[in-house]
Amino acid sequence: MTDAYPGNMGARDYFGDSNLAGGFYDIGAAEYQGGGGPDTEPPTAPTNLTATAVSSSQINLAWTASTDNVGVTGYQVFRDGAQVGTTATASYPDTGLSPSTTYSYYVKAYDAAGNVSAQSNTAQATTLPGGGNLMHIADFFTCNAAGVPQSSFSSQDDPNWRVIVQDGAGTPLAGVTVVTKAYKPDGSLFQTKTGTTAANGMVHFSMNLVRNSAAGTWTVRVDSMAKDGWTRDLGADVRTAVTFQYQG
Repeated sequence: MTDAYPGNMGARDYFGDSNLAGGFYDIGAAEYQGGGGPDTEPPTAPTNLTATAVSSSQINLAWTASTDNVGVTGYQVFRDGAQVGTTATASYPDTGLSPSTTYSYYVKAYDAAGNVSAQSNTAQATTLPGGGNLMHIADFFTCNAAGVPQSSFSSQDDPNWRVIVQDGAGTPLAGVTVVTKAYKPDGSLFQTKTGTTAANGMVHFSMNLVRNSAAGTWTVRVDSMAKDGWTRDLGADVRTAVTFQYQG
């Protein structure tokens, strides 16, 4: 019988690759070269980083996710040049901050092999002031004309909603201009309603739907709130949108 592995087949195979890549000769003209080496390629840098202050002690970060030849494991978050945390998603809430203070951020992506990307763009935000000059939505609900909560309306009903605004101590706040917008089931804007809170911190809105309006789930959002000398504390809002069913 002829030996399948002759003693000397040369240093190179037919394609010029090493004939001993696996430690021994392979049968045939081509020597198996084995898999690739360790992962040394870092992820791409995160992009479009934004920083939004939502309270006197919190700034929310968001960015466009990185890509990697194997997979992104997570992100390192840096505040004023020092790492303050990690996250597996393309967002991060930075808490425990000081009021009326400007912070600077950037993020880096990393993979399972420990490769770290270049840093993202830098984004800055200033936390809201502390104290009693912060206001927020304490309640927001759909109701009938008498203010009784209601979430489904027929063609004979007029959808209503109420917004209640309070300060940081939970005291009702009068004189706040509140702008709300109602959206059809397809997401298009139907109507904008503006009102001002009374002494109890409440403003009531009513919307007249025309007959044959689209049936389905409608959405109402608080678009803005304004009062001289006051700042909206987005992080304290109980909710910013409500929905109701319209039967058509």
